[in-house]
Amino acid sequence: MFRIFANLASFALGDFVGQAVLVSSIKELFDDCELYVYYRQDRPYKEPIVSCIRNAKLIYPLAPNAPGLAVDYFNVYHGRPVHVDALLEGNKVYWSDLFLSGNMLNDAMLNSIPTTTLRPPESIFTSRRDELVALGLDPKKWVACVYWKEANYKYRRHQPNRTIYDPKPYFEVIRHIIEELGGQVVRLGHPTPTEVPAMKGLVDLAKIPGSEALQLFAVSVARFFIASGSGPASYGPAFGVPTAVTDQHICFGAWNAQDYIVTQNIVYQGKVYQPTEAFDAGFLPPDGVPLDIEFHRNTAPQLVEAVNEMFRISTDCTGWRTLVTPPPPSPRPNAFTYPLPRSLRRDLLIPPSQRRKT
Repeated sequence: MFRIFANLASFALGDFVGQAVLVSSIKELFDDCELYVYYRQDRPYKEPIVSCIRNAKLIYPLAPNAPGLAVDYFNVYHGRPVHVDALLEGNKVYWSDLFLSGNMLNDAMLNSIPTTTLRPPESIFTSRRDELVALGLDPKKWVACVYWKEANYKYRRHQPNRTIYDPKPYFEVIRHIIEELGGQVVRLGHPTPTEVPAMKGLVDLAKIPGSEALQLFAVSVARFFIASGSGPASYGPAFGVPTAVTDQHICFGAWNAQDYIVTQNIVYQGKVYQPTEAFDAGFLPPDGVPLDIEFHRNTAPQLVEAVNEMFRISTDCTGWRTLVTPPPPSPRPNAFTYPLPRSLRRDLLIPPSQRRKT
């Protein structure tokens, strides 16, 4: 038996989702393996995310201000301190063979191993589905999710390069999905003063406080997801839902073959760079660019084209998505090299339908 103890310590939503997918994927590399997940319940989105780690043997949550687990708990020798918690002791968590935490878990590592997906627990599927139907969704028609980052989210510092100051191009995305493509839309986000024009077939969860778990579930049943570069965009790749990460200023935030990173419009010294050109020039690293580069937000036509791309590659999904867990590597390697390489995916800057031809 190989045991993995994973401390999901990140506060940021996108980082936390990436950590969840990464530890779940590492577990899938082994035939006889147990995954123990440890996290602190200090953000409203953490419990819903962790509940979707379908292959975890044990989930151990901590209250926001509770004392953490002392590292000497993992002493396996005579005289070790016995933790008072029967859940930890009963599962012999102290026998863990691999301890993953902090900088050992990074989103860029998802590009170096076969990845699995998260999946909502079957026990909540019917109730969440009924909630969305009660809010106005037709259970017989496909649905897309749309998100754009607005300012003043209390759990994140202001990030001017990510914030969408004019949401009107995303209003056009919603209108196009409903009126031109015949779908429905669930808008995600946190409560803000922004009022989206009323449309039949639109459910605005951003106006509902405490809807984090329902937003997560909505993405899991979506045909595709259009999301500006921010934490919630990671929901789509985590569930294996085709996702266009729009208005992105880095080549980051997605990792699956059906995903697409749509960068902002990049101008340097008067030249407009195509996304792959910008990548090759070193303008899209995850830690930012110390150059005088101009980033201009995506236009409505650019976003609509991204929608059309996602629509074209998701013709297999004609209703609410049924998640299919990808099979594990065969044969499982029962090993992996650490540290896992961190890499960026240049190919994700190319529309998926064109990528297949290259």
